[in-house]
Amino acid sequence: MINTLSSKPYDLVILLGLAITMASCTAVPQVSEVPITTRPVVQKHVNHRDMRERAIEQVIASLASQDPFIRANAVETSQYLPERVGHMVQLALEDESEAVRFAAAAIIGKQRLKGLVRPVRRLLNDPSMSVYASALFALRRCGDPVDISPMAPLMQQPDAALRGNVAMLLGLLGEPSAIPILKSGSKWLRDYQISDAQASLIRLQIAEAIVVLGEESGLEAIRAMAYSTNDEVRILAVQALGRLRDRKFEPALHSILNHNPIELRLAAAGSLAQLGDSAGLEILLAGSRFSLDPVRSQAAVALGYIAHPVAVQARTDLLTDPSEQVRLSAAAAILQGGQLDSTKLAATEEH
Repeated sequence: MINTLSSKPYDLVILLGLAITMASCTAVPQVSEVPITTRPVVQKHVNHRDMRERAIEQVIASLASQDPFIRANAVETSQYLPERVGHMVQLALEDESEAVRFAAAAIIGKQRLKGLVRPVRRLLNDPSMSVYASALFALRRCGDPVDISPMAPLMQQPDAALRGNVAMLLGLLGEPSAIPILKSGSKWLRDYQISDAQASLIRLQIAEAIVVLGEESGLEAIRAMAYSTNDEVRILAVQALGRLRDRKFEPALHSILNHNPIELRLAAAGSLAQLGDSAGLEILLAGSRFSLDPVRSQAAVALGYIAHPVAVQARTDLLTDPSEQVRLSAAAAILQGGQLDSTKLAATEEH
């Protein structure tokens, strides 16, 4: 959901970070292969202050959701509320779900909420190794002289989700000295019996972290994964290239807009939007009306990158969606703002 979506290239993203990395790798939901068509959008006047207040209300409501991954995504979205984030994540540090505690510590580190160092320290004794790694990350980012060397052996554990989480945290940490640790994590993959898809997803997270830390060699690996025969790997690779603002891949993204499944098309549209290219706007609008909840949620997140009134209206409409995950994704999109290349939008509308 997770960007979570700012000008920085590496963020937790609602549809990528927590729901994927805190659980074992799962298959992409069943999708429709039929061509996308859209109905005309009747533009209404949007009160931006009211829209923001409704989005905040949704985040607050989702922090109390019965679904732990909804709560985790709500914690992640709290980073767009600087006046509230400290209180929100502090409560989440005590949540019964490891996904929520992981998200809380990660956001504390990302936002450098130094006033929460003491409660984060308690997570150093957390039974979840992912939460433990997130606590190390948060403390280091907040200026605590904590030793992060224990993260290295975590990259060699057989738990695929754990290694993915640690790779993400090392990328967010912003210390190039972590690159050798990340590379060693790839070498250990062959020593464990995991599926090819799981191995590819871990390599994807490692490659993205390496690029974020300043070594662009990982880009070629991610570009190659965008052509994987596994849909999940392709989709997540395309999303990663958008977060990394890979302009060399922009022409390929235009081509991918025409390839099913719809999740792949939405991923390409969202990545183009992050490059200021609105060529996928119609696909995102169609996705926002799709029958499957995860598809509408994915579309809502990607619409957050576009400032055009039609996109603003679409994500506002999704605040009343029957699905809580979709409503929360729309709230995150509203709170994080949008980007748009108006020239390319005009060109798209002419067609």
